[in-house]
Amino acid sequence: MLPGTSYVAAITATFTVAGDVSSFDQNAFKNRLATQMNVFPAAISLVVYSASVGVQATITYPSLAAANAGATTLARTPAVLSAALGVTVLTVANVAPTIIVAPPPPPPPPAAFQLRRNSCISATSPGFVTV
Repeated sequence: MLPGTSYVAAITATFTVAGDVSSFDQNAFKNRLATQMNVFPAAISLVVYSASVGVQATITYPSLAAANAGATTLARTPAVLSAALGVTVLTVANVAPTIIVAPPPPPPPPAAFQLRRNSCISATSPGFVTV
């Protein structure tokens, strides 16, 4: 494992929904899925492809227990998920709680860009700043 790499719990699921990719509203789907799964939309990544509309969703959770609970939500019937997600869900397959590699956090800004506490910035002449 590389330094700074960590693992997070997640669910992967494949949805097939009625319609076509060009008219599929990914943001609306992601927001409604986040509501159903009790996560923030940022915790969901989608890959959308043709197959009516195929959606490969990965939903991250703070623990495997939470991911297992989320998988139960996806075990609902397509009719229940259709009403919740605002699209006609034809199938949900490959629902699998898992552990995935999380990307490392971004590095802190260079020291030259960090201001000291209680400092002020003033412009002295064009292109120069004093701290």
